[in-house]
Formats: sequence, C-alpha cells, structure tokens
Amino acid sequence: MHAIERIDGLIERLSVVIERISGWIERLSMNIEQFAWLIERLNRKYERRGFALPDFMM
Repeated sequence: MHAIERIDGLIERLSVVIERISGWIERLSMNIEQFAWLIERLNRKYERRGFALPDFMM
C-alpha cells in the first residue's frame, strides 16, 4: 500500500511539473511569434527604404 501512495505522489508531482513546462513552452511560443512579427515589420520598413534582410533570414 505504501508503494502505491508513493507512486501516486510521484505522479501528482510529475503532473505539476508537466503543467509548468507546458506553460513555459506556451509563453516561449508567444515570444517567438512576437519576435517574428517584429522582424517582418522591420523588414518591410527597411524594404521601403531599399534595404532588406537576406532571403535565408526570412
């Protein structure tokens, strides 16, 4: 019985860790999307001025 309780506790802690990691990944994804939007915006701005990022950057 004690082993089952320990396993149950480990599963609960693992679940909490997975939820935290999921939140970190979600925030990182949002930051990457915002960064990509900013790069695209800056690229359009500089294209109008005759400058642009190389194709491999986009």
